[in-house]
Amino acid sequence: MTKHYRTDESLTSFYFCTCTITEWICVFKEDKYYSIIIDSLKYCIERKGLILLGFVIMPSHIHLMNSQDEYHPIVITSEKWFLHKMEYMHNNQKRPGS
Repeated sequence: MTKHYRTDESLTSFYFCTCTITEWICVFKEDKYYSIIIDSLKYCIERKGLILLGFVIMPSHIHLMNSQDEYHPIVITSEKWFLHKMEYMHNNQKRPGS
């Protein structure tokens, strides 16, 4: 089933989304797996209109800050909350094998 991303240029809400792996299994341990996610995000940005402000790939889940309202998003309602979530993603980066 195809998913379509919201492409309305008048969007003013941004969302903090978390996508988890079943049972929090650590699957993102090698660069090749990170590359699959990054390539998929690039595809969605270029071809589906995804507006992505930031992301972090953790061993068992991914955090995204975007303008898509799927995956149980948290609406970013203030600059303070925006900066808090961006800092959270930045400070929680994991490297393969860590």
